[in-house]
Amino acid sequence: MATTVQPVKAEKKKVYAPPQVRSERILVPDLFTPSCIIDPETGAC
Repeated sequence: MATTVQPVKAEKKKVYAPPQVRSERILVPDLFTPSCIIDPETGAC
């Protein structure tokens, strides 16, 4: 999605477990809080 996420994902690709858990954890707050919270985290903003 974003160039900032690509480099970070490449490094985390080695550990697929951490990124997957983090994605689910961000989804929980994303439901309560606006997308602005997940945007800066994933770099979708």
